[in-house]
Amino acid sequence: MPEMWKVLSEDEVTRAKRFLLAQHRDRFVVGRATLRRLLARYLLVAPEAIVFRYGELGKPFVETHLPNGHGCFFNFTNSSDLALLAVNQVGELGVDVEEIRDMTNMDSLASRFFADAEVELLARIDDDRLRQLAFFRVWTRKEAFLKAIGKGLTFGLERVQVSLENIARPTIVAIGDDPLAATDWSLAHLEPLSGYVGAVAWNHGDFELRQFDCSHLGDTPSL
Repeated sequence: MPEMWKVLSEDEVTRAKRFLLAQHRDRFVVGRATLRRLLARYLLVAPEAIVFRYGELGKPFVETHLPNGHGCFFNFTNSSDLALLAVNQVGELGVDVEEIRDMTNMDSLASRFFADAEVELLARIDDDRLRQLAFFRVWTRKEAFLKAIGKGLTFGLERVQVSLENIARPTIVAIGDDPLAATDWSLAHLEPLSGYVGAVAWNHGDFELRQFDCSHLGDTPSL
């Protein structure tokens, strides 16, 4: 753990020290240090040399380009003890992951943050476990899109309607009042570990999704 503190920037160290619980502080430090180490392998720079800039609502980005001259676009997410990093060289993307868990307020959250059509489809699922899985699929697909556009919850989860059960090829059905806007976007379903579900969203046409286990920071996968 001490070596991870060394690659953090001054502002990241300050943020880490603000956490009251050691568990939350450690997750932040490990997450940011690992993010730096992975991006450093793509950018061919030292982890501590990476300078993060932030969008209007806090989405981080880097101005450094990849060795091939393309941009380096990324998004980071975590849930419990699992973290995911999505990287590409084309443009902005968003990734989200959630640990599948019991939630007593699942129905109320769906009523508040899901589109009416999604709420209706969710209510038709009689099996509690299957309804729970469907809830987290919808949630992560929506979050991935909102993270891709860099607006987070301020845009409104209920304004993004996604497909409920399609694992092989999930889709964004509608964005706001413009169904045509959704045709520019693509989604991919993720199951990185047993008990977790996630999604990636982007609007750059066809793609090849490759997944790597970087828990031991082995060789860098190529883009």
